[in-house]
Amino acid sequence: NTIIFYIPMWYAAEVKEYPLSIHLNNKVYDYIIDLNEYEFRELHFTVPTSTVTSTVGNPNAAPEYREIIYPTYESAIDEVYWEGNFIMPVFDARISSYFGDMRFVNDATVPTRHVGIDYAIECGTDVMASNGGEVIVSYNLIMIGNTVVIDHGLGLKTYYEHMQDLNVEVGDIVEKGDIIGHVGTTGYSTGCHLHFQSMIKNQSFNPESLYSWMD
Repeated sequence: NTIIFYIPMWYAAEVKEYPLSIHLNNKVYDYIIDLNEYEFRELHFTVPTSTVTSTVGNPNAAPEYREIIYPTYESAIDEVYWEGNFIMPVFDARISSYFGDMRFVNDATVPTRHVGIDYAIECGTDVMASNGGEVIVSYNLIMIGNTVVIDHGLGLKTYYEHMQDLNVEVGDIVEKGDIIGHVGTTGYSTGCHLHFQSMIKNQSFNPESLYSWMD
């Protein structure tokens, strides 16, 4: 039998070796996690004032985000829906922002961290479910636009943001490759792209690791 553990770690965690003990069936398995240093990119760009004001600057944006998105951090479906490696949600796109990028917006002196991957591609491009799961959010949010969240089981979720439309509803069971919407530029966005994010409970991790999940 194969047992899979996923252990996300904070991007700012201290670079060192971390002991890991797994207790399973009255046995203890000891491992060492060797955390290596990684140099994240810096991005400097400008967002129009009108876009800021209508999205992240809207006083209703943050409360709405907390109401709709925060509960997904703690939810977990017992059934495992995913099979094999995940697929990219869009094909032949350019990556405009990588996971962990330090983004300085409008001459800010303190960066924000990018917690997903931005795939820049023409609006209207099909967005596909990266793997099987249950749709737990399908909603147009002020801050991040048309958004779908898929729970793949055991607290593993993927997020699809800024879409042009929503092709699924909460409670739908989707399969890998199903079209869940189309690329757009809704919410806090300056151009056609898909923000793709993956989380284990309340911890984001690099979605690229999903593409070789079972290798």
